[in-house]
This record gives sequence, structure tokens and C-alpha cells, in this order.
Amino acid sequence: MVLVAVVCSAQTYEIDGKQNAAPANQTQAGTPNPNTSSTASPDLGWGSSIDVARQAHAAQDALKRNDYAAAASFAERAAKSAPQNADLWFLLGYTTRLAERYPASVEAYTRGLQIHPNSVAGMAGLAQTYARMGRQAEAEQLLRRVVEANPKDANSLQLAGELLLNTDPEHSVEFLRRADALQPAAHTDILMARAYDRLAQPQEAAHYLNLAKSRAPKDPEVLRAVAG
Repeated sequence: MVLVAVVCSAQTYEIDGKQNAAPANQTQAGTPNPNTSSTASPDLGWGSSIDVARQAHAAQDALKRNDYAAAASFAERAAKSAPQNADLWFLLGYTTRLAERYPASVEAYTRGLQIHPNSVAGMAGLAQTYARMGRQAEAEQLLRRVVEANPKDANSLQLAGELLLNTDPEHSVEFLRRADALQPAAHTDILMARAYDRLAQPQEAAHYLNLAKSRAPKDPEVLRAVAG
């Protein structure tokens, strides 16, 4: 249980380098947490489990220092020590993505999804790696599956909306509206403004830009969007 908690607390959602913290212990009411699963290997000895947990803790600490290379190294040791633990492979996929080791990230997420094929955390993480690699079609397909599997998760809806922003702004607005209804946020408002701008609806774009400004008047992202 401690090991899974360590792994989950390190997970965030990010596209284009922006990280958005995902709740470690809860999601929307009535929705299973996409970042947790019962994946602890049953044949691990007590001493081995402690060592794996230490490696996962070390990866989390390295993430806090923005030392992504070290985080990936610790996560790799943990995953290889407990290869039946899908959460550890997802942690490795996340850390290697931040370290810009994209093929390694894809491999790690794939290993985790072989253990838990329907893991929302795994599919969302792999989709983000695909997005960073420019593999948009694969990323979009995975995120649609994530939304279908977890329709009340605001983070997944926001991710889907952000990813579709340039290629399919109409569906982007749909996902972002649903995310905003579940969990209003200035970042979602900015994405809505951009989507409406691409749909040539300047009044709607201005409305959501002003809404973002009222919600977070000192947020650097909001200030950049207003200036733009």
C-alpha cells in the first residue's frame, strides 16, 4: 500500500511541457481513481518490497528537485525489481518522458498496460508521450478511450480537449466544457478561449479569456494569454 501511494503521488498530467497535478488519493465523486490499482507483486519478499519502495521514494524526491534523469534511474530500478507491478512501469514511463527519453517512456507504459490493459493512468500517460513525440493520431485515439472509460474525470477531459485543440476544435470545446463543469479552472478557460479562436468565434474566446483572468489574475499563464 505504501509503495502504490508513493507511485501515485508522483503522477501528474502534462502536455507540451506543462504539468498539472492530479489528485493522488481521490477524483470526482463516484469515480474510481485512475492513478491507483492493485498491482503489488504477490511474490515479493518483505525486504525486497522495502527496497522497491525506497527506490520509488527516491524517484519521487528527484522529481521534486526536477532531476528527471535521476528520477528515471530510480524508477527503472524499482520497476525491474518488481516487474509485475504496473504502477512502477507507469512511474518509469512518466519519469522517462520528463527526461525526454520518449522511446523508453513508450516501452515502460506498454509494459504496464500489458499487466493492466484498461488502466486509465497508463493510457493517459502513454497518450501524453505520443503527443510529445508528435504521434497525434495515436495520442488522440488513446485519450478518447480514457474519456470513455472515465467520463467524469476532469483531468482526462482537459487533456483530451487540449490535445484536440489544433486538429478538431469542435470536439475540443466539447471535452473542455465537460471538464469545466466538473472542475472549473483558469487553464481550462484559456484552452476554451483558444478553441473558440480557432472556430472564429471571437466573442466566446474573449468571454473565456476574461473568465480565466477573473479566476487567476496573477497566474503567469493567464497573463501571457491575455497579452497574446
